[in-house]
Amino acid sequence: MTWKVADGVYHHIDVKEEGKENAFSLGQSLWIGNEEFEDLDEIIARHVNPMASHARDILGYKYYVSGLEGRREKAEEYLLEEKKKNSNKIHYLLQASKDIPPKFLLSYLPSSKVLHEYITVTPDGYRYRQQNFSTLNQTLKWFKEHFRDPPPTSTPVVTPKTQVARTPYATTPGYQGIVLCIKCGLPDSARLF
Repeated sequence: MTWKVADGVYHHIDVKEEGKENAFSLGQSLWIGNEEFEDLDEIIARHVNPMASHARDILGYKYYVSGLEGRREKAEEYLLEEKKKNSNKIHYLLQASKDIPPKFLLSYLPSSKVLHEYITVTPDGYRYRQQNFSTLNQTLKWFKEHFRDPPPTSTPVVTPKTQVARTPYATTPGYQGIVLCIKCGLPDSARLF
């Protein structure tokens, strides 16, 4: 299943089917990770819609910047320009990560070097630095209080040379998967295709 996170950013979700009567039927139970669902409607209601809602909160946030293509270099340029305008402020921005959706790149400039971390959208809220938050405001409040703390060692650091594994289904010839766009306030996102 695939849902549109932002313009040009899609999150692919692997759904495991169990109890298939034949190759053309949907399984009697569907699994995402270790969570079971009865049908696609339940996946949409309990998994995709909550994540899309949390993503919309980030997309509508005042420091979300679109048009940077999810690239760290562009975020650095943007933040350095903002720092020139107001050097007394710690500037930060959020942008959708094209490389590892449903993560959002959080870039910030505490002094002279831009730092980058990820906030992950989950059905239950947001995950940042191995902690879960139910709202974006809680997440960013914690960030503002702890940005000087060193990130946990298992926080993924993405460099330009890091390769991101793609779901094999996306490149399998003849594969017909379910691609679903959940309405997230973007003009062309409310269609099944």
